[in-house]
Amino acid sequence: MKRITLILVTLLFGALIFVPGALADGGEMAAANVLAANGRTAEAIRAYENVVSQGVDDANLYFNLGNAYYQNGDLGRAILNYRRAAQLAPRDTDIQHNLALARAQAPDQFKQTPDTIVTIFLADMAGWLTLNETAVLTLLFWTVLCLALLVVRRLGHGRRQMLLKYSLLPLALLFLLSAFTLGSRLQTANTLKQAVIVAQVADVYAGPGEQYGSEFQLNGGAEVALYQTRGDWAQIGAPGAALRGWVNGGAVTAVNR
Repeated sequence: MKRITLILVTLLFGALIFVPGALADGGEMAAANVLAANGRTAEAIRAYENVVSQGVDDANLYFNLGNAYYQNGDLGRAILNYRRAAQLAPRDTDIQHNLALARAQAPDQFKQTPDTIVTIFLADMAGWLTLNETAVLTLLFWTVLCLALLVVRRLGHGRRQMLLKYSLLPLALLFLLSAFTLGSRLQTANTLKQAVIVAQVADVYAGPGEQYGSEFQLNGGAEVALYQTRGDWAQIGAPGAALRGWVNGGAVTAVNR
């Protein structure tokens, strides 16, 4: 029991990495919204980015910033901020709609279709619950399971104890499923960084430097995996495609801040 508790606590502390920061200041957000509503998108972008630079991690902020970039013709940064908004509010239909709209206009699209029941399940969970919500749900199942075990021990022998014992199995399965989902999402977040090409066009080289020669190009808005960085260069790969190479670090930005 103690070992299981330690594992769960470790997972929950790992999830705390993704706890949103302070909410956006209402006055600054309102001022940026007014600029965007009046068509002053370049100024609105600067205002929104100023709020982001203060460490604010808010779905509405990223959504509005994505809209401003989209209106300004910057598809890469629009997709980047819609992705960030979707991580914090995966069930928001407006965010999902605008993200799908922007993705449909991206010249380079790499679709990675889940090929197993597990990957399909994890993808569905990521589209429904945030990482923090998954952690809270896991903790809730664990708490209910522990309380049920205590009650079973105190009831002694009898019909009520037998009924409660039978209820422990679905509770345990729900806890294990939730803990597995949490652990898998944490591992994915820590080992596979997702990123977006934010340059209008990025040359992809065979190595970390222009001396290696450009092999192909990726357009702004391409969603890639970020494997490592070396100096001013970043190694990226295209999900679901046998493409991997190096781009200038300023051409790509990680989704997770």
